[in-house]
Amino acid sequence: MDCLAARRRSRPGMSPPGRPKGESLSAKHEGSPACPPGRPKGESLSARHEGSPVSALLRIAVIGAECTGKTTLCQSLAARAGGLWVPEYLREFVERWGRAPLAHEQAAIVAEQLARESGALHQARQTRRLLVAFDSVPLATALYSRMYFGDDSLLAQASAHQRRYHLTLVTDVDLPWEPDGAQRDGPAMRARFHALLLDWLQTATLPHRLIGGSPAARLAAALAAIDAALRAAAAAGASE
Repeated sequence: MDCLAARRRSRPGMSPPGRPKGESLSAKHEGSPACPPGRPKGESLSARHEGSPVSALLRIAVIGAECTGKTTLCQSLAARAGGLWVPEYLREFVERWGRAPLAHEQAAIVAEQLARESGALHQARQTRRLLVAFDSVPLATALYSRMYFGDDSLLAQASAHQRRYHLTLVTDVDLPWEPDGAQRDGPAMRARFHALLLDWLQTATLPHRLIGGSPAARLAAALAAIDAALRAAAAAGASE
């Protein structure tokens, strides 16, 4: 939904695609940072916490405005922590159809993103991964629907789902804005969504951490937050 310019240029009569037939996270991203082939060299989060009483697969939501480093952070987290990452379905939609989804298509975008989340979590459990990082989440779609269309119908479901993540990382707008065709609207719209996102997270009392600085600083802060979450979960499990 970070594509106002694309909405203005949307072509009528185009229907949204369904889920690609036979395409799964493993099939689509095999050999990419989404599915690291093995444990990263050197000490990793998975190595440090191997054998701990943590039973839950960590779900890491990475959410933010356009051009704030979400994908880079998700890829880096998956590679460093021996996890998976789930790309944003909206980008695929825009690239495939040359336009952003319309108001009545937003619910289908959420449904597809949720389906891909479910598939990734299943794969992560089967392959004993430590975490899954989600490159944007349904809450982003719901908030873009509010910002662009004045539609709040997706917010309740998306906010409830947001509480299922173990950690929500909000990418800051302190990176230089760069154009990306129909995917992006500009610095002003980026700042507008960022403010809307932070306001809603506070209003809905959804825990989150703001991640900023250089890509290296963002990764370090995210890894520290994940490490703290793992230690907290291990401590809680040991006390039960």
